[in-house]
Amino acid sequence: MGVATEVQLDALRELANIGGGHAATALSKLMGGDRFLLDVPAAFQSVSEAPWMDEEPSKKAWVVTAFKFKGELEGYLLWALPIADAHQICAALLHSHQSGALNENEKSAVGEVANILASSCLSAIEGVTGFKLRPSIPWVCEGAWESVTQMFRSQSEVRSSEDIVLAIHLFDSPLRRISGHLFILPRAESVQALYQRMGVA
Repeated sequence: MGVATEVQLDALRELANIGGGHAATALSKLMGGDRFLLDVPAAFQSVSEAPWMDEEPSKKAWVVTAFKFKGELEGYLLWALPIADAHQICAALLHSHQSGALNENEKSAVGEVANILASSCLSAIEGVTGFKLRPSIPWVCEGAWESVTQMFRSQSEVRSSEDIVLAIHLFDSPLRRISGHLFILPRAESVQALYQRMGVA
């Protein structure tokens, strides 16, 4: 796949904005009405361009829930949370206050939240594009950013040098106690199909 034009990236960012908006609404409902917002989504073609690189993610512990989506488009969707923020979600949903590694109940809760966000995001993309999508059963991993992304790549077919990455930052406003990232990684063939459908091929 060649280098995307700015018009194409703008179209993908708008698509991510719609999907992220639906995910933010779903997360707000799950968290008892707390308002969640999203920054302007980013679209890039290399992990080194990722907007979180300046935050030195390798120094944090992360929880990443990954899905493969299939249908008329194929790719992956990831929900990534610093582990401290995952505990905040679990405290609200499970009324438990833990620290350190997630226990099995917490992993299950984070996975269920991620499943709802992924379904909301993909459903919104379906509504805009008309493409039918379905997410897989998720898998959850935790650890330093480098280790969890390596684990994801070992279980997927992502070629980070070739595939577009859409990054959506969700955070609760105004407290910002919880700050997570949705990443959409459509396959190269699916990106081309999106360009065709959105009229920017």
